[in-house]
Formats: sequence, structure tokens, C-alpha cells
Amino acid sequence: MSLNSVNIMGNLTRDPEMKYTSSGRAVCNLSIANNRIFSKNGEKVTEVSFFD
Repeated sequence: MSLNSVNIMGNLTRDPEMKYTSSGRAVCNLSIANNRIFSKNGEKVTEVSFFD
């Protein structure tokens, strides 16, 4: 079995939900908001992305 690793930094937007499959494998569902701050035409802009 091989594993993939993903790192996402942000803020939780709701409580994580831990569930188990019929075979007993743990699965956690969560939602994260991530802010991206950048400059556009000399102004500070904040862009929010949501990951569900």
C-alpha cells in the first residue's frame, strides 16, 4: 500500500466529522477556508478559497 500526503493550511469552517466505512476504515470529513493576500493595482486584495 502506498500513501499520499497533502498539506493544506487554513481555518476549519465547521467541526470535523469522523466516520467509519463498513470495513472499519476511519474517514474524516472537514471544511477549510484559506486566505490568499496579494497586491493588485497597488491595493491589498484578499481572496478566500473553500475546500470541502
